[in-house]
Amino acid sequence: AAEAKAKAEKEAAEAAAAEAKAEESSEESAEAPAEEA
Repeated sequence: AAEAKAKAEKEAAEAAAAEAKAEESSEESAEAPAEEA
């Protein structure tokens, strides 16, 4: 059970990091002209 909890926590941390990275990327692209959209 402890292993499953650790795995779930690791996956949650990775998902949070990916979300933060995507947010950062969207902020950068928002600063650029919206020609791609």
